[in-house]
Amino acid sequence: SLVAEDGEARIRVTLPTETDAGALVDRLGERYAGTQFRSYRERTRPAKTKTEYLASVRDRLTDRQYAALRKAYIGGYFERPRPVTGDDLAASMGVTRATFHQHLVAAQRKLLDEFFADAE
Repeated sequence: SLVAEDGEARIRVTLPTETDAGALVDRLGERYAGTQFRSYRERTRPAKTKTEYLASVRDRLTDRQYAALRKAYIGGYFERPRPVTGDDLAASMGVTRATFHQHLVAAQRKLLDEFFADAE
């Protein structure tokens, strides 16, 4: 961010961890006389935002895997007792029960791979 008032400017910069912040401050000082370094703070940020994470997981699924997972979830397939059967969901997708389950299991496996990625 940049805020300028009363003849002064304040710049707030967020840099990746591999960036040499000191070199940046030095270059600004060389280019703009009177530049003063006021503060420095290190923070650990999540590798991805929730939205980025969900998008990356969604991108790993095929359209059919996503459709099977979504229909199963919305239809209550993972609840007990099940209000819908695998046959019902397969019919709604126009595929056989075996094909529906292949898509569903593949999608679940990819989600579990993401969930347990650091467990190995």
